[in-house]
Amino acid sequence: MREAWRMNKSSFFDPIKKQNKQMSIILLYVGNKMLTFEESESKIKELALRFEKEIEPTDPQQHEETQQEN
Repeated sequence: MREAWRMNKSSFFDPIKKQNKQMSIILLYVGNKMLTFEESESKIKELALRFEKEIEPTDPQQHEETQQEN
């Protein structure tokens, strides 16, 4: 899991940097089954896509409002 994170962490931090923000991220696996590298990497990539959709404003006006609030 650590290697899968290392290889894909830019997928999380690049969108944050675009907005001039900082964030701490913690990944905690609580399953009973030991995942393979491929499974871990797949899940991290899936999570990164969901994360990027959540933090990136879709409307430029919304982005400006967010900037003004900060």
